[in-house]
Amino acid sequence: MASARGKDGSAGSLRYRDHSLHGIRAPRGLMRFSDHEWATIVAVAARAGWSPAAWAQQVAFAFATRRQQGLTVGDESGDEILDVLQEVRRMLANIGGNINDVARTTNATGELPSADALAEMLVLLRERVQLLDTCVAVLRPGLMP
Repeated sequence: MASARGKDGSAGSLRYRDHSLHGIRAPRGLMRFSDHEWATIVAVAARAGWSPAAWAQQVAFAFATRRQQGLTVGDESGDEILDVLQEVRRMLANIGGNINDVARTTNATGELPSADALAEMLVLLRERVQLLDTCVAVLRPGLMP
């Protein structure tokens, strides 16, 4: 896995995909994203330490490979589901920490953060709850008699 280089030539921290064992990767089409979709991809890729393009390519190829093998999104292995649940738990803990920081600052200064900052935390919280709902829906058939 190659590391990214910053504009100043220093070693960056973003990960890129390894070279393909199946030949050179050529440009193939153009993908378009809404601002919300792109912001989500950028945020998730950053948390994983990947560039957004490399992360999207990796996820798209993994999904296509699973589909080609006849698997669907609900066929994740237990390890993959546990990884997602651990990530969601970590993110919810971070959100809880953010809410505590807001409360502490509000109590100390008497001022609330901007509506935009609060809305951003709420969007993040809703996304994580939706991801948990998806995990529960996948796990439920195997856990319920």
